[in-house]
Amino acid sequence: MYKERFQFAVQHFCLSYGLLIVLFWLVRIAEFVLVSEANLFPEHPMPLMAAGFAFDLWFCLFLSLVTFPFYVVSYLIIGPFTRYFLAIGFILFLLVDLALVQYYVQTTLPLSADFWGYSLADIQTTVNASADFSILTFVPFMVVLALFFYTYKRVQEIFLPNWALYMFYGLALVSSVFYVLKTPDATWFTTENDYTFSMNKMAFFAEKSGRFYTEDIDKNSVADTEYPLVHVADTIDVLSPYFDSLEQKPNLVFLVIEGLGGTFVGPNARYGGCTPFLDSLAQHSLYWQNTLSTTGRTFGVLSSLFGSLPYNDKGFLETGSNMPTHLTLLSLLKQHGYNVHYFYGGNSNFDLQDVFLEKQGVDYILSSDKFPASYQKLKANSEGFSWGYSDEDVFKRSLELFPADTAKPTLSVYLTLNTHEPFRVPNQPKYLALLDKVMHTKTGTEQKNYKQYALELSSLLYTDDAIRNLMEAYKKRPDYTNTIFVITGDHRMIPIPQVNRIDRFHVPLIVFSPKLKRSQTFSSVNTHHDVTPTLLSFLQHQTGMTFPYQVHWLGKPMDTTVTFHSIRDIALMRNKNELIDYIDGEYFLSDNIAYRITPKLDLERLARGSPEEKQLKAKMTAFKQMNKYVFANNKIYNDSLGKTIPKEFNFTYLEKLTLRFMGVEGMNPEQLLAAAYKRTIVKQYNNARLICKWCLITSPNFIDVRLVLGRTYAWEGNYDEAQKQFSESVKRSPLNGEAWRALIDNELLFGHYEKAIEISKQAHTIIPKRDYTDRIKEAKASLKRLVSMPPPKI
Repeated sequence: MYKERFQFAVQHFCLSYGLLIVLFWLVRIAEFVLVSEANLFPEHPMPLMAAGFAFDLWFCLFLSLVTFPFYVVSYLIIGPFTRYFLAIGFILFLLVDLALVQYYVQTTLPLSADFWGYSLADIQTTVNASADFSILTFVPFMVVLALFFYTYKRVQEIFLPNWALYMFYGLALVSSVFYVLKTPDATWFTTENDYTFSMNKMAFFAEKSGRFYTEDIDKNSVADTEYPLVHVADTIDVLSPYFDSLEQKPNLVFLVIEGLGGTFVGPNARYGGCTPFLDSLAQHSLYWQNTLSTTGRTFGVLSSLFGSLPYNDKGFLETGSNMPTHLTLLSLLKQHGYNVHYFYGGNSNFDLQDVFLEKQGVDYILSSDKFPASYQKLKANSEGFSWGYSDEDVFKRSLELFPADTAKPTLSVYLTLNTHEPFRVPNQPKYLALLDKVMHTKTGTEQKNYKQYALELSSLLYTDDAIRNLMEAYKKRPDYTNTIFVITGDHRMIPIPQVNRIDRFHVPLIVFSPKLKRSQTFSSVNTHHDVTPTLLSFLQHQTGMTFPYQVHWLGKPMDTTVTFHSIRDIALMRNKNELIDYIDGEYFLSDNIAYRITPKLDLERLARGSPEEKQLKAKMTAFKQMNKYVFANNKIYNDSLGKTIPKEFNFTYLEKLTLRFMGVEGMNPEQLLAAAYKRTIVKQYNNARLICKWCLITSPNFIDVRLVLGRTYAWEGNYDEAQKQFSESVKRSPLNGEAWRALIDNELLFGHYEKAIEISKQAHTIIPKRDYTDRIKEAKASLKRLVSMPPPKI
């Protein structure tokens, strides 16, 4: 019986994998069609298509070799029922492969291990923003499933000759010897586009994920020093030669523009003409045209630009409430009397921005939950998703909130979002028409590219226009003449194909001020890590402010060489979980491939095994080791300047055990809110408070949770703690009507009627559309009853 089952298993397994190979090839053909429509078509597609078929085949053969022993053993034990397990596995593989292909077509990049660096909430937000879904989105999935179900049962009726079995299993064995063929090497291809087009997207994703989870870096061993990043601050002042003397502390305004790559700005930009205002401003500024962001997505821009900090596994901000002790430009200037404001039109908890900012003591954070009703969110896509408010509205609201203040210096940070998927901007037809005018100045091939990315490029024109209006508004303020503007991109816009591997990090850096006495363009290579050291040295020399003698900066003061010059020595984090890029002077390592950097940030491949490649790999390994060590042991900085977790959020060992017992540690904020609310119903107030506090560590601006926390105190008669939470809720979200109502109700509950009336009137002033007259009437009636009551008997 077992011999017969074994023979059937061998037959069925071979037939099933033959079908899987054919279906993978059909997915490859679908990818071919989608890529041609998305303008990602390589110059010579047919040889690359053939290579793609070969890579698909080799991946399936290798997969068959891995799964064969498990299948045969299962078949011997439970018989033909095993076929259903194999069928389910194949369906999942095909669906994942199709999803990865669609991701590639949408972003021009294959999905890598960064997938594992995002929470489910962040993934959902990004997916909802990326594209409008329609029935056409799911047609390839339905077609592949239909083909699979139609053919899977029929192939079982075929009986393969022995030579076919020998050939299949022989090739599977050979695939283990030539394992490298399942994913191609980038050096085999002329361009990055050819490389990504040819690879099997699932094999690439699996290899990158496996490498991430199996990489063994010793987090407890590093160089001889306990704090490997701490060093004496380099206080060379490279900016003062270009500035008039400052009479007082200057205001600083940072504009961090989503997706603003170097390929869009400047006279030699490949997609020039889409940022006319910034192009003009750069000519009157200090303009570093070869600046590099330190991460390939937004998650790292705040920590690098303002803290010159290392990355951890998923980015510095992902450490949340456990952020190691550190310094930033924001916290240091706070100590010198600066008001620090942050303006963002989306959810400030995305990528834990607000957690990082509150650690720095930022005075005010504008996010999507703080806009009054007079502002309208960006138009939602077919899924009902909207990032939040437009760049123009963010700029306008910031000026309403904080008019000119000459009494105290201000540091303002703007992070824009319109130049991000889905690239919806107000009055889009106007900017599409402007783009059409730009296109008519280009050649035929260029026009085709501009037309293909019309939404992306028109969004750049919109944001450029919004920046122009912001600058015009600042000109009318009395503090304008004492303001320094710093403009850069967080990374290069992803959907438009990159020229090479360093292009992902290429961004402009513009420093403009009425205090500038001359402009200059620099071609030297710098990074976001260099901005904070540069500004602190400048401020120290110009204003006499003092800053720490020892610092942890990864960067140095900016290189102001006018001609092309590269002396930076630093790792760059392409995606969360992907620390695979390193720059060392004029050499660049990307995913173990070494290049020489040439002027205009072009790349020339170096020979495999070259001395430069070995040195780059050694430096990358050392950086990874240091990166692991400083986070695992809290050894970035040895002076407690960073904010600590508030006392109320320091959990005892017993409280942590209780949280684990309740099973809430892995829940998202919405689930935690529901879990806390359930406990309040059965009057388990202590447990409800534990859950609320656990949630507020990573989501401090989730007002609904803070209100539940306050009510548990109120229900137990603890006025002070309830008042504290309700007041904090109003402070964080002053336009939240429920927060005001909770604050008023707390005063009524404890008999503070006059205070309730006062707060009700205040709430009505701030939110005129909200009616609090019922609360005022109740408070007045209670006061009247108190006055008419006879005095108590003694």
